[in-house]
Amino acid sequence: MWICKKCNEENEDSFDSCWQCQEESEVGLKKSQIYHDEIGVKKQQDESQNVSKQTEPRGKAFYYMSFEDWFITFLIGCVPVFNIIMILVWAFGKTNKRQIYCQAMLTFFLLAISLVAVGSLIIA
Repeated sequence: MWICKKCNEENEDSFDSCWQCQEESEVGLKKSQIYHDEIGVKKQQDESQNVSKQTEPRGKAFYYMSFEDWFITFLIGCVPVFNIIMILVWAFGKTNKRQIYCQAMLTFFLLAISLVAVGSLIIA
């Protein structure tokens, strides 16, 4: 375990950054520096060939939602019409902590709607 210098939160050794504030650990900084040094040459070669690469999020901690994130998501999910808009924005917008959750919710909703449609056709 290591303790984040920014928020004093305990993190697992496998995390490159703090799960609470996303501050990178010293090991994570060294890894990312080595990674960036290694891909720096590749990026220059790719740019000369006009090939663009998508970079990965800052680490595993990127996908963890704090209590506040869950609470805000739940509250917004309780507001009619606005909840559907925000779920679509979070699911298909730029990468954020709520993206995977909202994509799963949309999949569940589509599955539920299709089951209701099939059920109503069978009953009718």
